[in-house]
Amino acid sequence: MKQAGRCLAMIFGISLFTNAQATSFRAMSEKEKLQMADYHCAVLMTEVSTHLTGENVSSEGLAKIIRCFKGALEVSIKIRWPGGTYEKLHEDGHKESLRTLIPGAPELRVGEAYILSLRKSDKEPGSFEIQSWDIKPLEASAESYQIENRFRPKLSPEGLVTTTKQNLEDYATWVKETIGK
Repeated sequence: MKQAGRCLAMIFGISLFTNAQATSFRAMSEKEKLQMADYHCAVLMTEVSTHLTGENVSSEGLAKIIRCFKGALEVSIKIRWPGGTYEKLHEDGHKESLRTLIPGAPELRVGEAYILSLRKSDKEPGSFEIQSWDIKPLEASAESYQIENRFRPKLSPEGLVTTTKQNLEDYATWVKETIGK
């Protein structure tokens, strides 16, 4: 009996040691994100909805392709991503807002345009999932879309922080140079 206890203690001790290992995290570079994505496209969201699965809320939407910088896609695609807010209607008539919040996850809105890194969905054939949360919003202008680089502010000559803007042609050139294609 003592020997069985020692064996269990050794196994338990080994599993404690294994679980105590440290994990490190390294943010991916822009190049790594582009290389991992199946597709990298500018899209315009035309529909967005949320769904409740058990206790988890997920979102999906239809997007019109404005332009693909990596890969080629149909004119309109279905995109899925985790998180969102679901309005649940109970039998007695009262509504309850259920929200799944994933830090950094997107909140894509109808009528807004974005640049997304996408991969084919394993869960639903014919649909796509967002590869990374580095989403670039697009601002429509009279001539074309402008990329609003909110996450990379630029210091102006006056010392003020401004957002940089870039058109889709310049961005396409940058993507080609970055991934070497």
